[in-house]
Formats: sequence, C-alpha cells, structure tokens
Amino acid sequence: MAVAARRIDDALPARVLPRLRIVPPSSARKKTRSSSPAVRAAAASAAYDAFVAVCIVSCVLALAAAGRVWLSAEAAEASIASSRLRQEIKVARFEGDMLEVQESRLGAPGRIEKNARAIGMERPRTVCYIDLRGAPAPKAPAPGPDSAKSPESGRQSVASHSTGLGALIDSAVGVAAGEARVLLVGDVGLQATR
Repeated sequence: MAVAARRIDDALPARVLPRLRIVPPSSARKKTRSSSPAVRAAAASAAYDAFVAVCIVSCVLALAAAGRVWLSAEAAEASIASSRLRQEIKVARFEGDMLEVQESRLGAPGRIEKNARAIGMERPRTVCYIDLRGAPAPKAPAPGPDSAKSPESGRQSVASHSTGLGALIDSAVGVAAGEARVLLVGDVGLQATR
C-alpha cells in the first residue's frame, strides 16, 4: 500500500501550544455534589417529568402523521374509484346510445314491412277504425231496485263503463302491437343466428 508523500519543511518554527492550567473546584460545585438526597430526588423527578412530556408529544405527533397518511391513502382510493365509475358511466352511455340506434334501425317502417312480407304477411285490403270520441254514450240501464236509491250511481257506472271500454281497447291494441314487435325482432334474431 502506498503512502502519500509529505513535505517536511524545517524552516517553519514549531507551533507552541498554550499551557493548560488546572482550576480548583469551586465551593458551589462541591455543594451540589454533596447535596442531600431530597434535592437529588427532586432533580430526578423533574428529569422524569420532562422525559414523559417529550414521549407524549412524540406520540401525539406520530399519531397525527399516521392520520395524515391514512387520509391521503383514503383520498387516493376514492379518486381511483371515482375515475373507475366515470369510465363505467361512459361505457354504459355508449351502450345505451348504440341500443337506441339499433332500436331506431329495427323499428323503421320499411324494414318492418319487408320482414312482414318475408313471413307471409300482406297489407290489409280495407282498414277499419273505431272512433270512440264521437260515439254516443250508452243508455243508462233500466231502473231497478238499486237505481231507485241512488240515481247518481247509475250515471257514474255508465261513464266509467265507457271510459273502461276505451281503456280496454287501448290496452288490447297496445298488447297486439307489442306482440307484433316481439315477433318481428325475434324473427330477425333467429335469422342472424342462422
């Protein structure tokens, strides 16, 4: 192993260090060292109290720091979950839009007519309409033993009967239209799988 080269210069005078002087112990130091056990116990108690205070402050600061880290982790987790939900919402909206486009394409009158002809359906030769708005109100039932007691109830039942008849016809037409739509879409679904 090589040692670094040193330059020795004899021309410089050697440094002179100051002489150290021994100081005799003062009388106050002697009194402290030889103090009573009560004074020493009080000093030890004060030091113990200071140590406990420092430990408590350190624990409080450590808990505060741990709480801050925990809150930061929870905020980051909530942010990740929020961005995931935003992405799922975008995907669901896109799927909804695609379903609306598909529904409008499947519900086009020309396509429905084409599929109806493919399964053997034809346009009707005559069309019949039921006009419930201009129809005369049905006559009240013949007076019976119940109608003599309350003539108003007979009128209400006739009115509700005509309203109920219209509602019944409307619901029947709605059911028929729904079944026709299911049949057409179902047929298209079967053609797509073939």
